[in-house]
Amino acid sequence: MMEYSREGLEVLNVTYNENKPALELFLNRPIGLLSLLDEQCRGLTGTDKSYVQRCKESFSKHPNFLPHKGNALVFTVRHYAGEIEYKVDGFLEKNKDQLPDTVLSTIKFAGMPLVRTLFSKNSVRQAMSQLKTSIRLKPSQKKSMRLMSRSRLHKSIRDPSR
Repeated sequence: MMEYSREGLEVLNVTYNENKPALELFLNRPIGLLSLLDEQCRGLTGTDKSYVQRCKESFSKHPNFLPHKGNALVFTVRHYAGEIEYKVDGFLEKNKDQLPDTVLSTIKFAGMPLVRTLFSKNSVRQAMSQLKTSIRLKPSQKKSMRLMSRSRLHKSIRDPSR
């Protein structure tokens, strides 16, 4: 500012509010608004309501977090520009990593049953069932697998310079 004054330039003094606490509220790991959102999106039982509840529990004493009373799917964050209200209705659905419809429709017709199962509605239960049935071997198959694994092991141990 002094440099501008020496040159005769008129400059307005602008005061900036510190925004670091608000940024930390959003970005801190392991617990910040965004990391909690990621956690809720990855969980099988995460809901908008459980996200707001976790935020209230985690940030009730944070100076930039203002919880709303009751069961409202809303909270407020105090930013440099003022208080911003976040309506959480639909947050989790909007923030889940979804595969494009074209990819999902391609997977539905995959040749491997396990791949199709992984992307169905009951994917976890069906995948475990599919996996269990796909690894059951007859005694003769188990013997063949042991022989093949030994021969592969033998080939990989051999000196490559020969």
